[in-house]
Amino acid sequence: MQAPARAALQRLSKLLLFNAALAGVYVLLAWFVMRSGAAGALLWPSSAVAVFGVMVGGWAAAPGIALGAYLANAFSVGWSPLAALCIATGNTVGVLIAWWLLQRLRRPWTGLQGTGNTLAFIVTLGLLAPAFSAGGGMLATLLPPLPPMHNLGGLWLSWLVGDICSVLIFAPPLVLWWERRNDALPAPTPELLGVPVLALLGTVLIYFAPPTTQALPLGLGTLVLLPVLWAAIRLPMRLSSLFMAALFALELAGTTMGLGPMTALPPMDRITALQVMGISLACTVLLASSLAQDRGAALRQLREANAGLERAVERRTAALVESQTRLQRQLRFQDSLLSALPNPTAYTANDGRLALINKAFTQLLGRTQDAMLGRPPEDVFEDSLLHTWTGMDRKLLAEGRPLSQECRQLSVDGEESVWILNKAQVADSSGKPLGIVTSLQDISELKRLQDQLQRDEQRFRFLVDASPVPLVIIRLRDSGLMFSNRASDELFRASYAEHHGKPMRNLWADSGQREAIIARVLREGTVSGQEVKFRRFDGSLLWLLLSITHTHYQDEEALIFAFKDITPTKQRELRLQELAYTDSLTGVSNRRHFLAQASAAFHESRRLSHDLALLAIDVDHFKQLNDVYGHPAGDRALRSFSTVCKSQLRSVDLFGRLGGDEFAIVLPHCDGLRAYDFAQRLRLAIQESAGMDHAPLRQQLTVSIGIADAADPEAADRGIEDLLARADKALYQAKQRGRNRVEIWSFHDLALP
Repeated sequence: MQAPARAALQRLSKLLLFNAALAGVYVLLAWFVMRSGAAGALLWPSSAVAVFGVMVGGWAAAPGIALGAYLANAFSVGWSPLAALCIATGNTVGVLIAWWLLQRLRRPWTGLQGTGNTLAFIVTLGLLAPAFSAGGGMLATLLPPLPPMHNLGGLWLSWLVGDICSVLIFAPPLVLWWERRNDALPAPTPELLGVPVLALLGTVLIYFAPPTTQALPLGLGTLVLLPVLWAAIRLPMRLSSLFMAALFALELAGTTMGLGPMTALPPMDRITALQVMGISLACTVLLASSLAQDRGAALRQLREANAGLERAVERRTAALVESQTRLQRQLRFQDSLLSALPNPTAYTANDGRLALINKAFTQLLGRTQDAMLGRPPEDVFEDSLLHTWTGMDRKLLAEGRPLSQECRQLSVDGEESVWILNKAQVADSSGKPLGIVTSLQDISELKRLQDQLQRDEQRFRFLVDASPVPLVIIRLRDSGLMFSNRASDELFRASYAEHHGKPMRNLWADSGQREAIIARVLREGTVSGQEVKFRRFDGSLLWLLLSITHTHYQDEEALIFAFKDITPTKQRELRLQELAYTDSLTGVSNRRHFLAQASAAFHESRRLSHDLALLAIDVDHFKQLNDVYGHPAGDRALRSFSTVCKSQLRSVDLFGRLGGDEFAIVLPHCDGLRAYDFAQRLRLAIQESAGMDHAPLRQQLTVSIGIADAADPEAADRGIEDLLARADKALYQAKQRGRNRVEIWSFHDLALP
């Protein structure tokens, strides 16, 4: 498939998925509202879903809105097909017309930002769209088989107010959180956390209070506006709208439960009052948040303008000051440059003669300025310095770039010193060369320190290399090998020369553990006593007791590793653990370990409401097999049986030996029927296996299997032991009915003594 066609198919798939999700949420909310009883007369959240769909998906959301509206009214509400079609048409057409008008009024539409956009949203999608929806509902009541209604205006108004309240309360937080779901939220402060929590608690205390006929609780309900206004001013609109929706949801829940101040009003007045309160609450929050946004934007623009003006003034002032002081600095520079430099410095003209020298230069050569100024290098320098000086001058004039070179010079007291000569051309504003500046830097002490460090490093390498403790130094930035001693080469079965500079991170068996330990080293400086699994260079695994120190080595950040091989100790520990948890004959979990794992799986299935089944398995006629062929043959049969079972299991399944020829299997995420299919496959696999080929006469292995389903509604599960007991009863039934079969425990059919 070509790229354009594939892209078109992807766009179509996303469109279909979006509309299906939109219709599904629409129907689900309608069903929930109709099940909630009184809330259905107050709100119709599906209208908010329709507004959300058109604001997020645009015109492409029309199929999902129409389908959801029709299905919700036809099946969740119970309207006739024709009436449901009429209501769905009103819902869909109203939202689309309002969306078209909103885009015409606010072009381009940038979302719920600013007072103008918010007012346009309230008028179009908040008022006009519900008016069309209410009109469709009113027309639906005129269609057969409903009897004629006389108060059509009241019905239209009630429908309109409910839809307006739903759209203004729930659509803004849905749209804002969808469009700005990746935006950063303000940092939590005591104020930002405390006020909403107190407001929510106050709303609960007011609207979940016992019913009363007094007017005081009804007046207290208006106090909710205070924290709502605070949220609209202090919080981003998506947080304040979510806060508003949460408060209204609490008011709605308390009122529909017959609690709170609204119970003092008649039922219909109670509904109308709560709807009007919700509309006013939503308009207050949205407009206040928009005004706060406009105010914040204006303040930001004012601050930016002031900052720009301040920067311009500062630049102009700085330029004036700089122009005044530049000339003074230039004049002082010529006089103070040479005298201020601690290093010997000289300036030679284009003819090579010394034009300027400082005091340090005269001290270096042991001659006065008068004996050197105006003279060529041949009259001033000894042979070694003269050769370096003139050679660098020729190269500098040829290449034109600064040069540095090392040179040895005898001081006036006859002691040899090492200097770095740095040369650069001096040119005028037009680029014409005027001369050469030469500075000399004494690096004799640095050379001695380098030689000493080199000798110390050689001694360190000798001592560390001879150490019996395996030591490795790696570079921190790329994990490159910088040093390893002979003991570490023997430990990892490779030489330093083979892997010098190569990254060592692949030697860690667990990369996540490596990152955690190195992060701790960088925090604490040193980490010791860590048991870590490593790989040798040949791929074999070993356990090491590890100590790491963060340091610097060869001018690089580095980590020093000291190892102790604890592989034999860890192998003994793992072997002891294996002996404690597994059956020595078959290699599967023993009874204690299996029951512990099975109990954990059982409780996990209960907590997450997952299916779980348990199989109890016995090898048929195992006692006779032991009696005829002997216990060694019986042991071999059990091992063969265990091998076949393990080959049929998933990675999440549990398998254990309970004792003798009794085994059990736990199948998570598996109900009784699927467990039965699995048990039949397992029984046939065991029957078709090699069996007892090593016996004098070939003995075919068969098993009887009993199944208990943890989801059986007739049984009162008290734990894994109860489930195992039911599986044992089913196993007993399988043996009673002839063996080599599978039975499922049944509460009605299974009646065993």
